[in-house]
Amino acid sequence: MPDRLEIVATFEKPVEARMALNVLNDAGIWAALSGEEMVGLIWHVSNAMNGIKLEVRTVDVERAISVLDGVLGKESARVVDEDELTRQALAESPEDESEANELNRPAPVPAQIPASTEPGDVPAVDRERYAWRAFLSAWLGFICFPLAWFSLYLLMQALIQPGELSRQGRIRLAIACLLVFASILTSYVLVKSFFAR
Repeated sequence: MPDRLEIVATFEKPVEARMALNVLNDAGIWAALSGEEMVGLIWHVSNAMNGIKLEVRTVDVERAISVLDGVLGKESARVVDEDELTRQALAESPEDESEANELNRPAPVPAQIPASTEPGDVPAVDRERYAWRAFLSAWLGFICFPLAWFSLYLLMQALIQPGELSRQGRIRLAIACLLVFASILTSYVLVKSFFAR
């Protein structure tokens, strides 16, 4: 059964949280950030959300805390003490009936980690999707010139990313390649003839 995640530290800034995540990953500890996107986009809700939470597997909690303390120091992260959190929650009384009802509802199920997840695993890139997007944007590159450069980017991503590409994906990639270079060449000739006048 996959391990449960536990919060080992909270951060106010996405940069600090990402640094701590990288430190744990370098130490061989699988970790995840919760709330990073929300705080990054809507920074003023950081306190309401209790910051960005750094979560690790239950079996790695002690090791993660010692690594964070050793590398970042205690002042960089607010290490979560569950006993303190419980005391704070019990000390606060609900202000009205609706808040009391919210406290009585069942707790959400914590995120589960797939059993096959290893610290060094890299998710597979969908080259088929890059090939399809390059194919579509190459056709649109004749209508709108900047899309030709975007399709060139997609074309390069489909070519260099790891993973398998089906026969249909290779055909789309070849057509996109021809269309991209034809579109860029056509736009070059048009721009050159326009400025040659």
